[in-house]
Amino acid sequence: MKKTLTNGIDKDRYALFRFLRIMKITCFLLLVAFLQLGAKTYSQEYNIQLRLDNTTIRNVLTELEKQSDITFLYNDNRLDLSQKVSLNVRDKDLFEVLDDVLKGTGIQFKLVEDQVILIQSPPDKRMVQKIKVSGMVT
Repeated sequence: MKKTLTNGIDKDRYALFRFLRIMKITCFLLLVAFLQLGAKTYSQEYNIQLRLDNTTIRNVLTELEKQSDITFLYNDNRLDLSQKVSLNVRDKDLFEVLDDVLKGTGIQFKLVEDQVILIQSPPDKRMVQKIKVSGMVT
């Protein structure tokens, strides 16, 4: 006669169910871990090679779009992309190249999925002058 638990299931069968439950949880956690490892990282995926002399930032962005699957989004009315830059890059990732190109221009970038959004940098708080206003409010 086999020993039974309070709900009528014998110990051997209970151990098997418990083992299978642990295996299911383990398989699920492994699956989640492998899916996270397979996530795309855009900056490390593209090794950029460019040699451009005295060209505009707009032309540099066009060349970067050709070498990667990244799309650049910007507003021509708000950003001055006609500034001239020279660039000689070999086997650098996309973000390092963008840092080099946009350094000192007052333009920042942000990656959203497979798009890079270019925005105007906020003014430096130290550069803003304080104005003393005095008078009488009626």
